[in-house]
Amino acid sequence: MVLPSKSLNVVASDLSHLMVRAAAIQAFLYKPSMLYVPRPVIGLHADPKELRINKYFELEVDSRIYCGDSLLGEFTCPKNIFLEGSEFVDVYFHPLDLAKHEIYSFEEELSKPWVSLSLEVQKKIVAAMAREIQPDRTMTNPPFNAKIPKHEKERMSEIIKRNQAFIEERKSKERLSMFQQIEEDIEQKMELITTDYKGVSKEQLMFAF
Repeated sequence: MVLPSKSLNVVASDLSHLMVRAAAIQAFLYKPSMLYVPRPVIGLHADPKELRINKYFELEVDSRIYCGDSLLGEFTCPKNIFLEGSEFVDVYFHPLDLAKHEIYSFEEELSKPWVSLSLEVQKKIVAAMAREIQPDRTMTNPPFNAKIPKHEKERMSEIIKRNQAFIEERKSKERLSMFQQIEEDIEQKMELITTDYKGVSKEQLMFAF
């Protein structure tokens, strides 16, 4: 689905390990920019003077092809795609679970003047912010005839409860607009996923996704 794209900033995922491996082989032959992106391309992904990342999802792995559940935003991937026996690590791409958004770990630092932070901390914050950039386009192949399994619904319910507790803990803190936007986006996704769309056509659902 993504091979015809001319973009150098593509992310792909599938629930099946077999399909992920097949996609990695195709990417190796025809779109290596998906399989190996060890650092931002200066001038394309990042501005060296402003320490600003432009639509580059800087993660802790080289590859941009992941195995996992795109509804949850939770995936796994080898840390080094070309290292035999490389450990698999967790990759979070707009996860529904708020606690898994790294930017929240910098709440205290973000309340301070930017110039007072060390360059190392600034870079970490910029990378965490870059992970919150929304994709320009999304292509999906969801099973429109299938219902969400019981165990998935239970997991969603657990995430909703965790998110509610997560937000409640932060009520006394100053809420940056960035965090409010993240929480609103997650709430909308949760509503979309958990709503029973009886009487709605597949075409309408496709546009909703």
